[in-house]
Amino acid sequence: MSDALSDIARDERRGRAFSEYLYNLANYLEKPSKITYSALRKSAEETDSVHGGYWGGGNTNLNNELIPFLRNLHKNDITTWVNLMDKAKDCYSEKKRLKSLSPVKDFVIFPINYHINELGDFTNIVYNLILQNGEDISGSNKYFLLIPQNQLLATLGNSKIVKRK
Repeated sequence: MSDALSDIARDERRGRAFSEYLYNLANYLEKPSKITYSALRKSAEETDSVHGGYWGGGNTNLNNELIPFLRNLHKNDITTWVNLMDKAKDCYSEKKRLKSLSPVKDFVIFPINYHINELGDFTNIVYNLILQNGEDISGSNKYFLLIPQNQLLATLGNSKIVKRK
């Protein structure tokens, strides 16, 4: 068993390594070469080398999954790209750069999970979309709702913001 400060330090180290991994991933996707691939693989290994932690970040397996992961990104697999955006959510500049390279660059991505009822009236609309896609709406399943940014902005232009009490 380790102490909390050591665990928190590991979380911070993993976070820095993961940010570097995302930076190198964007470099590789922008300009694939042996040099950018080598830097990407090295940063994946560095991230994977950090074990344990306080906040439950757990271990990663980026290096072993790198080739199929890159293959899916190159094929513009939407699921792979959206899940990458979710994993990169705490690394704003890297996420922004990666999203600009993705097939979802013009979409706003909303994570949807069992707390969907927090969406108010929007809940039934989202439930129906999930069901229309033949998916299960049970509590353990999580999804992402992708809305074209231009359509969302057009709709929100007619919206009102009301303060919550």
